[in-house]
Amino acid sequence: GKSYFVNQQLPHMEGYKVLLSAKTPVACHGLRGGEVLTLARLYRKYVQQGSLEPNTLLVVDELSLCTTWDYSQVILPMAKLGATLWLLGDCRNQLLSIGDTWHSVDLTRDLTGTVMLRSAVGCKTLTLTEGRRADPQLFAWISAVSSNLTMALWAARRDFPARGRPSATNVCLTHRTRMRVIKMAQALRLKREKPREYLTLECEPPLGQRLHLWPGVPLIACVQATKDGIHNSMLLEVQSYTGETVTLKDREGDGVYTLSHDWVRKHTRSGYCYTIASAQGRTIPGDIGIYDTAHKRFSLRHLYTCLSRAQKFENLSICLLYTSPSPRDGLL
Repeated sequence: GKSYFVNQQLPHMEGYKVLLSAKTPVACHGLRGGEVLTLARLYRKYVQQGSLEPNTLLVVDELSLCTTWDYSQVILPMAKLGATLWLLGDCRNQLLSIGDTWHSVDLTRDLTGTVMLRSAVGCKTLTLTEGRRADPQLFAWISAVSSNLTMALWAARRDFPARGRPSATNVCLTHRTRMRVIKMAQALRLKREKPREYLTLECEPPLGQRLHLWPGVPLIACVQATKDGIHNSMLLEVQSYTGETVTLKDREGDGVYTLSHDWVRKHTRSGYCYTIASAQGRTIPGDIGIYDTAHKRFSLRHLYTCLSRAQKFENLSICLLYTSPSPRDGLL
């Protein structure tokens, strides 16, 4: 509901220059109505220059992903330069930043209520209690979920049962699971759609795998930095291909890109399944399969992030890779 709320408010901010920022490119593109840039680019463009236009509004989304460095070197300096800050996030429930250290001390934690966070916004907070992404049934379920992981998973497996096959979109914790789900999903779609012809590419090991491409097949970008207009974790869809190129469309925007086979092989993965970290900050339409719920690293934050990506209660499914679960993958 936070992105919906802010998108409703921004048109009323007349006279303000609006900057929309987040830690990752995916999270940046959930908002509309201003200049979109990552925190790294914000630092280079404004903080390092030490100047800012009067009446600048900085909106930072997915706040839980921000590190202590992001606060001290980007967000707080922007406030000192005179920017009005709107900081959006659910630090209590969603995934936290990775590698948040300061002088070799691990500072990864829930920042809600910390002096650092509250001082940036003058101790002013707004808690939203109305869901806009999910239907009322799903929003009520998520709002009432147990704070005990065992109880929460028991309820989730009961109410979102496995379908026995990969969903339209699948999310997981580990790359091993991702690759296995993709292999199954590709085989099922090939069998179901029976395309007359398709393009096969062998992607870069160890995380890449064989891709079968024809119009409508989903992909996800895997790049270290924005490359040829495509940012990391951008969801793409195959429109067409030739003997040398593949034409891809941005599934969450209007961009169309014609890329070489080698580019696609090196910088994309199948979009049938991706990690939970890549799912944070986006809404996933259609059915969602959730894997690795019994993995020792799976937490309540992972469960909350997965469930809150869906739009409808009936879209969700807690999945297993084996009909008879095997302990070798931590899937019980």
